[in-house]
Amino acid sequence: MKTKTAILSTLGVVVLAIVLGIGSLFLFINPNARNANERAAKVGQGVAFVAMLPIAGIWIAWGLRKRAEREEMEQERQDRKKRKRSTKE
Repeated sequence: MKTKTAILSTLGVVVLAIVLGIGSLFLFINPNARNANERAAKVGQGVAFVAMLPIAGIWIAWGLRKRAEREEMEQERQDRKKRKRSTKE
């Protein structure tokens, strides 16, 4: 996953979480109830947790891609060094 794609995907998940969180507050929380603040806090924590799972997946995939690219570059560098040594002999 490219960096731009990872950033855009993260922003999409965050926006979706905000929309769903606000929507669930309006649907499920009665502002006149005594425990409305507690229930709203629980809904917010749940939405944050659910949003973090796909965000973690996005950035883990990005990290694995970067790691593979770095390993490829290191392998190419080692191959060039070997070729250089063999041409000197």
